[in-house]
Amino acid sequence: MKTFTYLTVFPAIVMLLWACGNSDEQFAAKARELLGKQDYEGVVQLLAPRKASLSDADAVNMLGYAYMELRQTDSAMTCFNQAIKLNNQNYKYFYNRGNAFWQMGMPEEALKDFDRALELDQTVYELYLNRGAMLAAMGRHKEAIADFNRAADMNKSDRNIFFNRAQSRLALKEFDKASEDLQYCTEIAPDFARAYYMLGLVIYSQLPADAKNDPKGCEYLQKAVNLGMPEARDLLYEKCSR
Repeated sequence: MKTFTYLTVFPAIVMLLWACGNSDEQFAAKARELLGKQDYEGVVQLLAPRKASLSDADAVNMLGYAYMELRQTDSAMTCFNQAIKLNNQNYKYFYNRGNAFWQMGMPEEALKDFDRALELDQTVYELYLNRGAMLAAMGRHKEAIADFNRAADMNKSDRNIFFNRAQSRLALKEFDKASEDLQYCTEIAPDFARAYYMLGLVIYSQLPADAKNDPKGCEYLQKAVNLGMPEARDLLYEKCSR
């Protein structure tokens, strides 16, 4: 777990905030600042002692997010439940709780929360991306692709959209479309080793099992190796050794 050197003085800051009688909104502002620094332990130390009395849903949600980042999913779940009880019209709380359900291995519950988040806001591409990934994990690839398509319409620069869509297209044996997505990944993220690796796999998956030394396939695998992907090294040796 990461350590933060300034935590040694943090209790004094907490006492000062309490002594000054700061409102929930001020605590939320401080938590937001700590989150910006990825100081998740700091957020927990700030907000957890007064969680039961917090009436600011954003503050409770941020505490839940910090717990999620610390892999304390049960604590995160109680926070997201509390945030939703305080305000059931903010998509973020359902989105975050959906991610917590996903982390807990409860895909059906995660899907319900992603659906609810999208009922509240259809302008955030990450909602479609995560719901698509959830559907893909459940083997519902056609539905997943529909969500990835929506995300792609909204954002052309996030490689995760196109890489995930490629995985679903591969699952449906749509090799040409999968290759197009993976090629696009390498265009917007030239250092994305896994995309090159998958391009090599796509090529060799369509060739006889004993096929070797396909020029393009070997080129992709070599790029993946050069970018530090160890899994590609074994396949490169198997398929491209002379």
